[in-house]
Amino acid sequence: MPPCSPSLADSLLNEPTEETDACGATLVAAGEPLLRRATDEGSVRPDITMADLMMLANGISLAAQPAGEAKAEQLLTLALEGIGSAGR
Repeated sequence: MPPCSPSLADSLLNEPTEETDACGATLVAAGEPLLRRATDEGSVRPDITMADLMMLANGISLAAQPAGEAKAEQLLTLALEGIGSAGR
């Protein structure tokens, strides 16, 4: 597996460049089969792409950075489960 660029955020947020392409390609190669399986099972909408998921994860990571890991986990859960109450 090729080493990732020091700026993982570049791989997740921006168009691939020569520096970030190896890291972005590694993430896509690892995630695509999982996403395809989840889509085939009906767990993930068919219009969701790896680029969408990578940008979402990076956005959550950047937003929660000052608050720490617990906040990042809370925001990821919110993104995945939505804002509806568990009782509804």
